[in-house]
Amino acid sequence: RLGWFLMEFPSVIAFGLVMVWNSWLGVDRTRRTEYIALAIMFLVHYVHRSVVFPLRMWPSKSISPRVILAGALFTTINGFLCSSSLIHIDPELPDQWIRSTQFSTGAVLWLLGVFINVQSDDILRSL
Repeated sequence: RLGWFLMEFPSVIAFGLVMVWNSWLGVDRTRRTEYIALAIMFLVHYVHRSVVFPLRMWPSKSISPRVILAGALFTTINGFLCSSSLIHIDPELPDQWIRSTQFSTGAVLWLLGVFINVQSDDILRSL
């Protein structure tokens, strides 16, 4: 459980640090509702993946420190790249985009993915 947490949680930290740092620097996107909603979706996914999922897992064999380190490195880079892309690289979203059909459809698909992910975790735990 601890190994899983150590592999996955760096993504949350890296993403959060980039967002907070850029907000402190006054980057406009960190204050816009559209970007905050997308950031929350990312963070909900990775908090579930790094905290909730391991707490619900059955105790298992230990994970190699190399695997933990490689996973932590990957998720750190992932969190950094996803947050940097969101606030610096992706095309500018129009004002009120959060009220668009495009966002609503994406949010519904994201929620469906969350449901499928949680349900799949339950199935895996029951094996």
